[in-house]
Amino acid sequence: MDLRGEGSDYTIFELACQTCGKHEFIEACIKAAGPESNIVLKANPTTQEYPIHLAVKSLDEKNLTALLSSSPQMRSQLVTQQYDGKTALFCLFELLSRANEHSGFQCMKVLLENGADINTTNQHGVTAMEVLLEGNESWRKSFLEYCLYSGKVELNMSLSEKIKNTFPTIPLPHTDGTRFAILSLEMDYMTEEDFIARFENEARKGEISLGEIKSLLTEAIQFGKLKVVQKLLEKEMNPSERLEILSDSLNKCCKHGNVPILEWLLQNIPKDAIELVNKQSLLTSLTQQINVNADNMDCRFFKCMQKLLEDSRVDVNKTDFDRLTALHYAVKYGLNHVQELLLEKGAYLGGEDLFDRALICNMNPVLLERHLNRCVSDNGSSPDHKDYSIRLNFHNFQSPTHADEMSPIVQLAQLPESRRLLKHPVIASIVLVKWLRMSMIFYFNLVLFSLFFFSFSACIYYTSFKWWSLGVAVLGLVYMTLREVVQCALHPRQYIKSVENYIEVMLIVSSVIALSLHYTTGFDDIRNVAEVFSIMLSAVEFTVLLATIPRLSFCTQMVMLKTVATNFIRCLALYSPILIGFGISFFMLYRDQGTPVSDSGPNNATETGEVNPFNEFTKIRLALLKTVVMMAGELEASNLRLNQSWICYGLFLLFLFFVPIVLSNLLNGLAVNDIMTIQMESELFAIRQKAFVINRSERMLCGLREMWLRFFGGKPHKTMEKYILIQPNRGNKILVPKKATNLRVTVEDATRPEQTLSAMVKTMDPMIVTAARDILCSNKKDEMHSDLQLRQIIHHLLQEIAEMNILLTTRFEHIPPHSSHLPSSFAPSSNRPY
Repeated sequence: MDLRGEGSDYTIFELACQTCGKHEFIEACIKAAGPESNIVLKANPTTQEYPIHLAVKSLDEKNLTALLSSSPQMRSQLVTQQYDGKTALFCLFELLSRANEHSGFQCMKVLLENGADINTTNQHGVTAMEVLLEGNESWRKSFLEYCLYSGKVELNMSLSEKIKNTFPTIPLPHTDGTRFAILSLEMDYMTEEDFIARFENEARKGEISLGEIKSLLTEAIQFGKLKVVQKLLEKEMNPSERLEILSDSLNKCCKHGNVPILEWLLQNIPKDAIELVNKQSLLTSLTQQINVNADNMDCRFFKCMQKLLEDSRVDVNKTDFDRLTALHYAVKYGLNHVQELLLEKGAYLGGEDLFDRALICNMNPVLLERHLNRCVSDNGSSPDHKDYSIRLNFHNFQSPTHADEMSPIVQLAQLPESRRLLKHPVIASIVLVKWLRMSMIFYFNLVLFSLFFFSFSACIYYTSFKWWSLGVAVLGLVYMTLREVVQCALHPRQYIKSVENYIEVMLIVSSVIALSLHYTTGFDDIRNVAEVFSIMLSAVEFTVLLATIPRLSFCTQMVMLKTVATNFIRCLALYSPILIGFGISFFMLYRDQGTPVSDSGPNNATETGEVNPFNEFTKIRLALLKTVVMMAGELEASNLRLNQSWICYGLFLLFLFFVPIVLSNLLNGLAVNDIMTIQMESELFAIRQKAFVINRSERMLCGLREMWLRFFGGKPHKTMEKYILIQPNRGNKILVPKKATNLRVTVEDATRPEQTLSAMVKTMDPMIVTAARDILCSNKKDEMHSDLQLRQIIHHLLQEIAEMNILLTTRFEHIPPHSSHLPSSFAPSSNRPY
């Protein structure tokens, strides 16, 4: 059911959801997937559609019922899922027409009976009711009447006017249409107590509908009437309607920046209603309303964000319709204080926007470094105590989906201005811990390829142990083939972009040809070429694999090799027209004369006995090749007929100056500069290369994860922890959190048992420990400096208060006793005219 048809973006289950009459197949798929499966909640990775939206497309009430009845606990989540900012009910209203009137009406009833909210809007603020009122056909009237009398429509002045203009004969739930308008106006100028009394009086006259309650709640939140909100929410309603109203009220509080009502709502929402709190992306809405120039302490939207983040139920990585988090908008609008607050609460640094631009690439490196310094802390013990430990928090690097956890670090490594942060203890320790856990994969790959490399060489050039070496070479070849097939199948786009993959494919092809033709007669030329390619490519691959072992200094040496080679090719390509010009010039001068043999005449040629064609310029390709060889210093000037013309001397001297002297020294200087730069930042380049290698392997493991879960259960590798502990006085031992076997809450204090720690086999790099200690010392100095400044300010204030008290006491002592009465000029007099 998770299989996709050829050329189709949908799985078999998704195709069944959007096909009428497939309710039995849908039920069978859900039952086969199991109760813990999220098949009904999982969005299509290509179209981003949920199964509930696909079922709406079928216009089959039985398909919808099969989805919604599969898990009663998921009903509220299913009917609130949004595709392109639209719920299933909204999409249904867009599909309605005269042709599907009956089936559409039944689907609407199913959705409303299962808690669908008819008042939600799309990304443009248009409600489902407004979509229904886009025409005045008779079939729309029946839909409208059912919705109105269900009591779930949130009527306001604007919507009431649209209904009256479109269908004047439809009576609204409050028939005269004046009660809500009067209450809405009175709420603005009345006190809360007076309005509550007025509301109770109206409630005694006639029952106030749920739609009126929702509309009045909107007005109360807008005007900041906390007591009115409390009174309105006292109305009796079923639990699902109450939760729906509370969620909508949270959104309106964030929209208007009402802190007291937001705080009260969070206190009164059930503790286990996590989905309700995160139903809408409240943090992104608040971030977009914060003014970058506003005072942090006075901004009501920022205060709302603080209150939300104090609640542990709020998901700091919740995305909006554009798949952007609050941190995305904070970085986009330059809200540094918001970024610091979100990072402190664990916002993920590895997100990407709609154009696949990395979030961490746009962050201020200074702000990011300041936050990373706060992620380093200790247990408060003395640094000399044996139980002293350093805590490194990784919560900002934990992917919400547990996929591609190295993404933010790799993105950081690709930025020249932020690359230095790779040496920060938090990031360097993440890379090291990842490497310690995945190192066996690299060593296993290296050992297998080493066996292939040596066995293949032995099979080609030695006759003894030929069959043994052939068997090992074939096994190694099979392993490499399977490895490349898996990589290409899991990540085809990334596979095509890597040059190393092309080398591996050429190695496999040439090795197969070489082994196939080695035991046959004929095709000797093809076999020789294939064997040469196989040996050279396997040597290159073996060198690249050695460079993936970060513990060896060869990793940095490989970086030097790649950098020097790349810059050499770029520089040589720039000056290649000069070499080509000299090569053609030598060909033009010496193509007819050739290289002179021994002669008694006066020239600078030596006796050669036999003419070497390579020393001649009689062919253009040999002329160009010899020019390149002469560039390396092999001039062989004795073989040149320089005395035949003055232009020969001039051309040779010009070549001698520009190519072997200037150009060669220029290239050597660039290489020396590159090597010195890499050696100065050898630690940084080692961490950078380690991050790239781990990310490449982790992407393959994450791609295998679903296959592993399907067949074996569990996970192929451990995910990143929230933190680790380092014990410097115990040999830099690394302690990582371990999942508790007993998660029962204690009756006495209602707390969970403390999370246990387990020690890793390997230890932390001493350089990382030293850097972490330096940061802790710097943090403590900053705290001491801040405390000292605060104490100085308090001391100065106390001194000023004492001086003012002395001054007031002195003045009071010098005031005459009668001066305590009012002067006669200010005393009231009966003779004074008024």
